[in-house]
Amino acid sequence: MINEILNSILTAVLIADVVERRFPSGFQSFVVEISYNCIYLFSKLQIFISNSNEKLNNMIDNNHTLLKIKNDIKNLLKPGILIAHEFIKDGKPIDLFNGTETDYDFSIVSWTDETNNYINKKLDYDRDPHTVSLSTASDMKFILIEIKIGDTDPYKIDLKTDKFNYYLVENKFNKQFFIFYLQNYLEIKEIKYDEKIYLKIIDQDVNTFEMEFTDKNESFVLEKNGYKFINYLI
Repeated sequence: MINEILNSILTAVLIADVVERRFPSGFQSFVVEISYNCIYLFSKLQIFISNSNEKLNNMIDNNHTLLKIKNDIKNLLKPGILIAHEFIKDGKPIDLFNGTETDYDFSIVSWTDETNNYINKKLDYDRDPHTVSLSTASDMKFILIEIKIGDTDPYKIDLKTDKFNYYLVENKFNKQFFIFYLQNYLEIKEIKYDEKIYLKIIDQDVNTFEMEFTDKNESFVLEKNGYKFINYLI
């Protein structure tokens, strides 16, 4: 490959030398004209690329799907920053911008932790697909979290593993989240929203709480040094 390039360059130099010797006056004019044309074409190409980039950026910015792809790619190239924004409905990730889905239960904002190898997971219920909310780590830890569906054996829930971390301030855990967790992490596919779902918690102070999820949308929210229940009286 290199030899072919060198041979081509040498051939061009020899041809130019022969032309210059035989047509000394015309060769200089030829070189000047070629150089001018090259500069002109290069300038036109720069203008064309600049205009095309501007039109392309405007088209992407005005299209939700293309804008999401653009932002995901940009963020993916930045370690320690946002790498994904998933939208969850009925326990499953959906494509919110495909033209058919217009609503979702909550979203998950994911980014790589700056000092660890796991992915931080922020739960967002704001219902605005164009906003991204990050959070700091919570110092709260649970000894046990279990979810029980009907009369089945309970399932153990881990909010932090070597792959992901849900222990973030303001993360809210409700029935919708736990259905998503069971379906996507534990691969429990057959879950119905009308089934009775029970939660059991043992916190770091060995306090035990149990409750049934109802239509009141019970949940608990992580704080910096603790947690609190919402729509549930202990």
